Amino acid sequence: MFYYNVKLQTTTGEIHSIDGYQTNGKLTKKEAERIAREELADPQYSAATVYSSKGTRVYQTQKA
Repeated sequence: MFYYNVKLQTTTGEIHSIDGYQTNGKLTKKEAERIAREELADPQYSAATVYSSKGTRVYQTQKA
């Protein structure tokens, strides 16, 4: 079973990580991508990346 991890990079270069667990189970790929897009709307973040439990990058986005 896969779970996903969201890593957010701030405009100052710090990395914030959201691990793959929710109260109702594991974080799904679709939900992880939604969280990444939602968090990127916050002005403090410049990039968001979603990784699978195997460490593979499955989604990446950044501000233009």
